[in-house]
Amino acid sequence: MMFAHLLKGILVTLTIVGASLSLPDAPRAADIEREAGEQDFCDTDFNGPPEDLVAKADEVHPMALICAVRQYWERGDRLKAAFWYRIWIIRTDPWVRDDWEFDVVRDVMGGQFALKIGEWAASDLTHYVELLDRAHAYEAKLPLSPLKPSRMSQQDWDATVAQSRKDLKEQHVSSLQPGEIEAINQQRAALGQYIGPFKEPGSPLREDWR
Repeated sequence: MMFAHLLKGILVTLTIVGASLSLPDAPRAADIEREAGEQDFCDTDFNGPPEDLVAKADEVHPMALICAVRQYWERGDRLKAAFWYRIWIIRTDPWVRDDWEFDVVRDVMGGQFALKIGEWAASDLTHYVELLDRAHAYEAKLPLSPLKPSRMSQQDWDATVAQSRKDLKEQHVSSLQPGEIEAINQQRAALGQYIGPFKEPGSPLREDWR
């Protein structure tokens, strides 16, 4: 399978001051191993500007979008990185449902960003929820990649994609209700952690990303 050569990670649950943020699990694999796996194709096949990659999100394998996330994050465009990270999760979830090995690979590739984005976004969870709402809405409008698991019929694949979108949307909506956000903010305040607008978000999202 594609990316089967990448290293397998050990899963952990990301939490913020004890409350689940419903972000993907992250690997405990050594940093050098994780970076080696990521660089295996991000630095060779998808090393162009992230704008070029997201512009053809309907053409490339969905896993490749993590390369745009990495580049956005590294250049300081954290808002864009968080936005496209969520789209990456949505686009790769149907593949995870078809093949558990793909799930392991995805954790290796994206685990570090679950941690980084989670820590960055925790200061302003209300706006983070709004950002995820926007990512879900925009992803639903994007044409799908023609790629699909070879053993699935187009009808089954379309059904899997639809169910995956529905489930992820429901999980997102139920993950951080206003009362939960307030409780997390109170815990963060008690611990002396920063609460406020996103720090150094970088350039704003494009207006047509809606």
